Amino acid sequence: MRGIIYALLAMVSYSSTPTFTQLGYKGGIETNTLLFSRHLVSLIFLLPTILKKGAFSSVGKKQLPGILMLCFFAVIGNLSFNYAYHYLPNMPAVTVSLSYIVMVMIIELIIGREKYTGSRGIVICLTVLSLVIIALPGGTDIDIKAFMVGLFASLTYAIQLVFINSKVMKDVPANIILLTGIIPIMIVSFIWCVSTGQPLLPSNTTQWIAILCLGTIGVLVARGLFFKAVRLIGASTASMIDALEPFSSAILGYLILRQSVSLNTAIGSVLLVLSIIILLREKAAQANSRN
Repeated sequence: MRGIIYALLAMVSYSSTPTFTQLGYKGGIETNTLLFSRHLVSLIFLLPTILKKGAFSSVGKKQLPGILMLCFFAVIGNLSFNYAYHYLPNMPAVTVSLSYIVMVMIIELIIGREKYTGSRGIVICLTVLSLVIIALPGGTDIDIKAFMVGLFASLTYAIQLVFINSKVMKDVPANIILLTGIIPIMIVSFIWCVSTGQPLLPSNTTQWIAILCLGTIGVLVARGLFFKAVRLIGASTASMIDALEPFSSAILGYLILRQSVSLNTAIGSVLLVLSIIILLREKAAQANSRN
């Protein structure tokens, strides 16, 4: 029961990202100010694990090209996600971001790491159908450009995950992987803020609330609780609970930002969650058969 509670809390924490991002934008924060200050908060909390002796011992010359690649995709992905979160309501924003799970499967099918099955064909069809329904003209008022940018961001994240699980990068500690998504973004956003005269830190209470919540709840709390849930109830069960993010995000969007949900978005989100559950159940069955 404790593992399920952790997974539910992690799911709510993850789904809060677009809500607090939009809250920051409503408070007048600039994108690069948001990126720099949010990742600064995450870095401060991550520092104790990085400063430990031997933290970088498993990182050698073979891993450096991979780390640089992860840094590149982290910058592109974060800029894209923030654009999508700025212009999309909560539920479609999170639904689009969750499509990375199916994208990972498709990439692994292409490179030969996974085998095609009938269930995976259904998953791909349901995912495409769900995204088409959400983006269908006339049925919703979402920004199509932001929707496409969100899909691109999900693709960059999927590529990162596939690469992190490669033989070269598999032994690199999680805190070092987290750094590849923090340091380069801070550098790029710092340069942009200085060159354009934008502030590095929030300038009012609403912005500070958004930044502190993004840096702690949206990253450290969410990941910490999710990892605890995985240890208690297993990765598949925890991931299935995490797939409910769109609905948690819709509730947060309504309570905090007073956003409504269109019928198209609701139907599309249900279909995507269904496709993810089918995929995770098949993966769990395969893992059990190997054991």
